[in-house]
Amino acid sequence: MEVAIQVASEDPCSEKQWNACKALATFMAHQEITKVKLKQITPRTEEEKMEHSMAAKNWCMRLVCVDTIKDLLANCAIEN
Repeated sequence: MEVAIQVASEDPCSEKQWNACKALATFMAHQEITKVKLKQITPRTEEEKMEHSMAAKNWCMRLVCVDTIKDLLANCAIEN
């Protein structure tokens, strides 16, 4: 599951607000825990559609990286 996080800041005197940062957090279930079926969302705005598309591509890239890291760890010797 990917969750978008946006942090805003506000000047208490002027009440002016601005975006401080934006991030995506990815959550994964532990392998030993039963899989949970989540309700599929339907992106509505163009920004949501773009983020939804990017999330799917990011997931594929992560899977490739996990396999690469496992291969590197399996084929290297750790020295003390």
